[in-house]
Amino acid sequence: MVESKLEKHFWWCFLALVVITGVWIYRDHVNATRENNFANFYTTIFENNAISPEELKQIQDYVDNNSGVLKQLAAVKLSKSKIDANELQAGFDILQNAIGGDAIVDDLIRLRLARLANELNKTDDALKILAEVKHDNFKGQVLDLIGDTYALAKNNDKAVENYNAALEVVAEEFKKQIEFKRNSLLSTEGVPSLNLGEVKAEQAEAAATEDVATDSAK
Repeated sequence: MVESKLEKHFWWCFLALVVITGVWIYRDHVNATRENNFANFYTTIFENNAISPEELKQIQDYVDNNSGVLKQLAAVKLSKSKIDANELQAGFDILQNAIGGDAIVDDLIRLRLARLANELNKTDDALKILAEVKHDNFKGQVLDLIGDTYALAKNNDKAVENYNAALEVVAEEFKKQIEFKRNSLLSTEGVPSLNLGEVKAEQAEAAATEDVATDSAK
């Protein structure tokens, strides 16, 4: 009798374990399928600058209901659509809410956020954002952006200081642009003369480079 009860208890426990394992496997399968489907969808739209309203809705839904790297990449794309529509603050807010996933993608988003903060004339916010970039590989970009931020804030001494620091660590191909910005400030003896149009053009080029970096983060 005792053995019968123990056997029955064993089989109930075994059945419960089978059910729980099945549910777990099924959930993982559903999540993996959803992630894979969105990855394919994202790969398609990433190279397509003209995103339809339906695609934007899909991206927004994914950002609202998911987490992880794919959510961050989706947020970057969604933010770009807002920025392209001249909704800079909306684009800024989307990027800010996307931080909190992959550490590298977080830092890439912070670099873009800082550039956007400068476009919104929020130089204090830009400096705070740049102070949170953690990865050493972005040190040169951070120093360059800090220089841009101080230049926009008309603090030439700090701008030149950070441009000089950036020149110590950036790759050779980026030095000419930084030297031009630094020399533009030095040649005016304290009078701000940095061409904001050229800075924005450079920022757009850097943002395009970040698009490639975030794409590779997938």
